[in-house]
Amino acid sequence: LGREIDCITEKANAPIAVEIKAGRTFNDDFLNNLKYWNKLSENNSKNSYLVYGGDFSIGQKDGNLISWKHLEKGLMKKIV
Repeated sequence: LGREIDCITEKANAPIAVEIKAGRTFNDDFLNNLKYWNKLSENNSKNSYLVYGGDFSIGQKDGNLISWKHLEKGLMKKIV
């Protein structure tokens, strides 16, 4: 089973993982790769983001859910 993260960047010496899904309806399975990454890298889930095609943005236990509509104010300010 292949596992990958779509984008990994760094801010203040901490890795930031970003997974991107096209689906409009959130599914817990969307977070599987972020969960794996967080465990493998001992990354804090507050530095993990899932960008998806839906309308809502909210923090989750295993990462932050960000609507593509909120990229500029939700994600870009946190990683740039």
